[in-house]
Amino acid sequence: MADIATIGTGAVASGVIALTSSLNAGFVTLHTIACTLLAMDLGGGVIANFTMGTNNYYGESQKRCYQFILFHVLQPLILIWIFPSECWSIVWVCAFVLVCTSVIVRLRELYFQASVAAMLLTISIILLSWLKLADSLLQLMLTFYAIKLILAFSVNWISIEKQ
Repeated sequence: MADIATIGTGAVASGVIALTSSLNAGFVTLHTIACTLLAMDLGGGVIANFTMGTNNYYGESQKRCYQFILFHVLQPLILIWIFPSECWSIVWVCAFVLVCTSVIVRLRELYFQASVAAMLLTISIILLSWLKLADSLLQLMLTFYAIKLILAFSVNWISIEKQ
């Protein structure tokens, strides 16, 4: 129950920030709705991917891991639709994140997963700051995307704790 509460809180907080930002930016209604829902998925997903249930579910199957990673190609496409002027920045950042995530889930040494994930997340945040994105909401969403996939999802935190 505590996991659901923390995931929900993270999702709602992220959604409120996205909704407020997109309304202030004058987004069209459909973009505002999509942005809010995507932010909720990213904010809640960061937290969910650290939970025992998520770790156990994806830790049982490499196939599930790659299905999860493949599914996350949709999020950059939505971001490109909302922020078309930042298309190439979104493509490069998300491609980097997806490749990093795929590499980390293949690592056999679980402790090494955590340190490599931390290093790759650091590089992705440096990349994001280097790109100087025009929209702070996009910057936040791409940061959540990187945290969600590189650090929270790709590392099997529960198995590391058991070692």
